Amino acid sequence: MARPQDHWPNAFPGKFWSTYAYLLPCIATASVVTVIFFLTLVLFKESNPRKRRGRTASEDTLVDEEAPLPMRQLLTFPVVLSISSYVLLAFLNISFVALFPLFCAMPVSIGGIGLTPSDIGYIMGAYGVFTGIFQFCYFAKIVEWLGEKRMYGNGIMSFLVLFGTMPAMNWNARAGGPWWVQWALMGVVIVAWTIMDMAYG
Repeated sequence: MARPQDHWPNAFPGKFWSTYAYLLPCIATASVVTVIFFLTLVLFKESNPRKRRGRTASEDTLVDEEAPLPMRQLLTFPVVLSISSYVLLAFLNISFVALFPLFCAMPVSIGGIGLTPSDIGYIMGAYGVFTGIFQFCYFAKIVEWLGEKRMYGNGIMSFLVLFGTMPAMNWNARAGGPWWVQWALMGVVIVAWTIMDMAYG
């Protein structure tokens, strides 16, 4: 969807789309997020007062009598450990998500693999479809089999694969290696990325 004037000049004429070449994918992404936001707002009982079950008078009295706990009592060791684990996972995830498209777009001579924006879009789209279908079908079964702790450990370990495949892909491109090796490594990235995503569960 980037540079739509180059791909669909009849549908996107004029100087506007050449000046703002990346506006269309931004609009598409923002539209999906907006639709999901309003669906959550309307359908979830946590955000829709009409879907909440009415509380009894005893529950209301109990809530009113409970005073907020001090911060020191809230920050117990299990709570701090849980927060720290998610902070580490989110930091590594955001780092990879920011770095990977740049790595794909950079020329081979400076450490990238020189893909076009459309190729990068197809790769990111394939990852989104694969992880969505895989988690929908198998996430609950895998968590029940491995447990939350091992799932988190596997997710953290997957970053070794994610960050390790990037220099391997650049080396293969510099050496003029076969194209199937490059795409096989890209498949490894998508699988490892999906494993990492399950660590949030």
